[in-house]
Amino acid sequence: MLFRSQVTLVLKGQRTVIAFPDGRVWINPTGTPAMGKGGSGDILTGLIAGFLAQFPQDPDRAVAAAVYLHGLAGEIGAQALGEKCLIATDLLRYLPEALRFQRWGRRFRLPRPLAGDSDSRL
Repeated sequence: MLFRSQVTLVLKGQRTVIAFPDGRVWINPTGTPAMGKGGSGDILTGLIAGFLAQFPQDPDRAVAAAVYLHGLAGEIGAQALGEKCLIATDLLRYLPEALRFQRWGRRFRLPRPLAGDSDSRL
């Protein structure tokens, strides 16, 4: 059904999974159990919508970047505030730091496409 519908599916969890319409699956390496609080999925939905609006020509990377940065902001926030003290709106507070870290720090890769563009680096 996923393939017929051309849907990108995001399953939020400590290791969020993205299933792309072409069959690729990506397990997000960022995140923390501290993000398992009410409202963190709403923050993720907003990030995905915002990235898709900014990068409509590359929806796979837009979704993956939103998921990755959401998890990274959670990791940074949990480190700063503690696992039990992190609340959903703290993710927004630590998002700029996650963006800076991503720009100057580690990079991540999407799985290679089945056909077409072979550059899957974000």
